[in-house]
Formats: sequence, structure tokens, C-alpha cells
Amino acid sequence: LPLVYSATLSGLHPNANYSIRITLVNTIGLISAPVTIATSTLSLTLGAPVIRSLYAISSTQLAMRWMITIDTTMAPADSWIVEYTPFGGSPKNVTVQGSLRMFTLTGLSRGTLYSVRLAGVNVAGLGPFSPYVQNTTTVDAPTIPEIQSALPLNSTSIAVSWAPPLDNGGQSIQYYVIQIRVLGGGTFSTVSQVLALQYMYVITAGVQDGTAYEVQVIASNGGAISIPSLMQVITPPIGPPFPLSVMPQVYGSTDTTAVVTWISPGGYIDNYILQYKPSDQTWNGATTYTVGASATIFTISGLIPNTSYDVQVCTNNKNSSSDFVAQTFITLAPPTLKVIGPTSAVPVGTTVALACVVESGYNSTVSWSRADGASLPPGASAQGNLLLFISVQIQTSGIYVCTFAGSAGPITEAFSLIVSSRLAGLAFHYLKYLSTKFAVHLDINTSRLL
Repeated sequence: LPLVYSATLSGLHPNANYSIRITLVNTIGLISAPVTIATSTLSLTLGAPVIRSLYAISSTQLAMRWMITIDTTMAPADSWIVEYTPFGGSPKNVTVQGSLRMFTLTGLSRGTLYSVRLAGVNVAGLGPFSPYVQNTTTVDAPTIPEIQSALPLNSTSIAVSWAPPLDNGGQSIQYYVIQIRVLGGGTFSTVSQVLALQYMYVITAGVQDGTAYEVQVIASNGGAISIPSLMQVITPPIGPPFPLSVMPQVYGSTDTTAVVTWISPGGYIDNYILQYKPSDQTWNGATTYTVGASATIFTISGLIPNTSYDVQVCTNNKNSSSDFVAQTFITLAPPTLKVIGPTSAVPVGTTVALACVVESGYNSTVSWSRADGASLPPGASAQGNLLLFISVQIQTSGIYVCTFAGSAGPITEAFSLIVSSRLAGLAFHYLKYLSTKFAVHLDINTSRLL
């Protein structure tokens, strides 16, 4: 059998290529032909590790786990360099034992994003770093937002104010939660969530008069909430409402309607009671309306024309009603219309005006039309209460209607205009009469009413 020889070469460089030449020499000095073998030494350099997980376990701690990517049994890691960098800050590092595959970073800042990587160290020196992994530490609960005051503004509203927490828990306060419950009652109900820079709130929802309440304020930084700040408050009972300090006013009366207005006296008002009656009757038969607390105007309809009425208003709440405050008004008489125009035929080519008079003190806005529904003829134009015809023609003849929009419906008055080819000289004198009676100006040169 052939003999097997072995030899160990030491002092070589790691991760290096070598050529080994072997020559056999026997006892009598004969030398064989050399044999060359190519080989290489193993690498002792550590590969880049991989961080498998990085997670927050508190506001100041991040736990990490990692694995190695190259077998280093020949020269395992003696230690690990863990580098961690807070967002916007400078990197720091810590050295841990080479046998570990997990580690907890401590002493970190609350609510802060960290970038973490690590590299191994062995006899070959510092190996390559792993890729960065990021995570954020949690935040702590803010300290209590101390309530400064909780006071009733009136019987159904409570103003609460507070101071911001002395410690925000590592992250800016995002909002405050306002809660309330009846003293000794069940769970708190949330009435509002207000922005971080607001330190006062007025509670109105569900607040009753003469009731003891507990009010609490909670601060939140988005990651945790504070212990509630608590204070008790009692709302006063509702007293009698104030009466009107000024008599109600009536304006815009027509023959069948009247608009009543008043000024709120302030205080707690559930509603107003409005009553009206003809002045010659007693209040026992008065018509009564309940008007909402926010209203200060009411329109009465269905009245009798040209009649004196009394109207009175009082305030009302759950406690009682105030005294009535009264006023008297008179409705207008039914409106009447009268159309003034030529009493006989008018000559062709002259200017004619019809005047519609609304009596009984009403706003005198009217409209004009033809009785047959046709459009006004050429040269005719409605100018307020006047219907003006420039250079009338035979076809201008017809029935013209003045309409007034009364509260009980439209009121109309018709006028028959007759145009003749004779008697031209009378037209100018009639037009001059109209201009004097209705205070309008007649331009003699153009026969226009101005």
C-alpha cells in the first residue's frame, strides 16, 4: 500500500490563495519530480448580520433580534457593535457580547424615531454593518391637566377652564376631552373634544338647572391619555323670566295683517306668549300663539279691516310667565282703486295719461295690462301709477286694467280709452290738467310727462 503523508502549514493569511509544491526525497537522496497543489485559506471576516425585528417595549426601550449570514465557526464574533441614531440627532453605539442574538436598547427618548444597525467584531476586525432598521419608542401618558375653574354661566351652561399638563408624556398634546355627569350618577359622557391650544370650554348640552355635576378634563398626546382632572359644580335653579322692557311695536299693517316686533329682555326664556283681540273685547277671548325663544317678530293674519286691536306679549320659562306688555294698533280700511283718465274720446296723435290712485293709505305700487290680454300698444308705457300713451292711434282704443296686489288678493279697476280722429285740441288741455293734479311735469315741446 502507498504511504500517506500529511503536513500542517501555519502562519498563513486568511482568505488567501496559495500554491504548494511537494517533492519527495528518499534515503539515498533521489528526488522526485515536484507536484504543485493550488489551495486557499478560509475567510475569518464576519458577514453583515440581518436585524430580524426591532420593536418598542416602553417609552425608553427598543428590543432587537438579529441573525448572521456567513458561518463563522472558524472565527466567531467576539462582540457586536450596535449603533442607534435618534431622528435628527447624532449616532451612539453600545458593545454587546458576541454570543448574543438579541438585545434591548435602554435610556432612549420618548416618542422618538430611531435608526438602528449593528456589525460584528472578531479576530479579523470589524465586519460590515447590517442595513438600517427603524422604529419609534412609545410615549408616556401626559400628567393631569389641572382644572382651574368650573362655574355656571347661567342655569343651563357651565364654563370650565384648565391648565395644560406639566409633562406632555414625550409628545405634544393633541386634544382635550371634556366630560360631564350628574354627581353620583353613572358613567361620564363626552360633550366635546377640543384642540390642544384651547384651555376653556362652555358646556351646554344636557345641562339642567338646579343640578350638581362632576366635570372632568382628559389630555391626550395621540399615544396615551392622562388621568382625568375632576371638579364639581352646581347650576342655579331657573328664576322667573324678565318681562319685556319696551312695548311691542306694530308696523306694516294692512287691512288684514299686522307685523308685531319686540326686544328680548334677556335671561332664560323658553318661549314667548303672544295674544291679540279686538279692542272692544276682553282678553278672555283673545287669540293666543306660542313663539320660539329666538324669535322677536310675528305676523298676525286674518284681521278685520279698519278695526282697532290690542296685542300683548309675555316671556315664559319652566318656572313661570312674566307680566304681559301690551300695544294697540288699527288695521287699514280695504284698499280701493280709482283710475282717472279722459271722460270722453281723445283725438288721434295726442299724448294721453291714465292715473291709477290707490286709496286707504297703502303702498301705491300697481301694474297695468289690457283687458283682452294683449300687449300694451306701441307708444304706451307704464310709469308707476301712470299709464302714458304717446301719439295715440285709433287702434290704441281699448279697456286698460290697473291691478293692485292686496293682502286679500288682487284688486283691479278697468278704464275704457276711446281714440277719435276729431277733437284734437282738447287733448293738450286734459294732459295739462293731469300734470297739475298729480305733480308731474309736462314737456310742451315733446308732449312727454317727466
